[in-house]
Formats: sequence, C-alpha cells, structure tokens
Amino acid sequence: MNKTVISFGLSSLVFLGCAPADVSGDYVVTVTSGSNACGLDGWTESDSAEVRMEIVQADADANATVTGLGGTVLNLWLGDNRFAGDVAGSSVQMTLIGTRSHSNGDCDFTINAELDATVDEQIIEGMIRYRPVTDGATSCGTLADCENTQTFVGTRPPVD
Repeated sequence: MNKTVISFGLSSLVFLGCAPADVSGDYVVTVTSGSNACGLDGWTESDSAEVRMEIVQADADANATVTGLGGTVLNLWLGDNRFAGDVAGSSVQMTLIGTRSHSNGDCDFTINAELDATVDEQIIEGMIRYRPVTDGATSCGTLADCENTQTFVGTRPPVD
C-alpha cells in the first residue's frame, strides 16, 4: 500500500510540474536568421529584425499571431501569420502550416514553420524551423529534407 501511495504521489508531482504556465501576452522579440540550408530566395544568414507577437492561451492550447510588418511579411511568404499549438510547463510548441506556393524550377513547394520556445517569467526564447513541403519532383533535390532556422529572444510586459 505504501508503494501505491508513493507512486501516486510522484505521478501527481510530475503531472503538476507539466501544468501549462501562463505564456499569454504581447511580446517584442528579436529574430535572427541562421544559415540558408534550403537555398530559399531572400534569406540572409545573420539578418535580424524586431517582431511583435501576441500569444493567446486557453489552458494548454495556445495561438500566436505575428503582427505588424513582420506578420505581413510572414503572411506574404508562408500564406499565414498565425501559429497554433500547445503549452506544457513553460515550453511552447506551435506550427504554422504554409499555404503560399513557391517554385524552384519544376519543383513546387510550400513552407511550414515550427516554433519551439521556453517562457521564463517575462522572457521568451526559442527557435523557428522552416521546412519546405515539396510536390516530390526529382528537381526538388535537397528541399525535401532541409530546414532553415531562426532564433529569437524577447520580452512581454509584466503580468499584473
């Protein structure tokens, strides 16, 4: 019986440790581009920009909208400026499914973006991975399994 109580107690602590933190808020982040492993037009390694992002959260579900000029650019490039995903503890994982069609020779593709972040108090930091989704044409070459990345770090106003 003691083993059952101890086991239940440890399981409860693990579950409580994974409860979603409050990550909602209006963030100002600096985004810095990594290498252009996919050879995407307009991508410049080490370029950085200040971007505004609003995260809305309901329990473990979260949505992030990139606003302002950054949101406009993302919408033109990927076809949307909204990420959707989950919060576990202080970790955030979201995806933006790209709908804007691109081409490279005979290869047609869209680009999905995957955001992984950690929020600590008022600071958010993480990485966005951009992965092309190709039509499978042989001319797609490395686009079928490459990724470009951006790192980001930023803050939100204190929660009252």
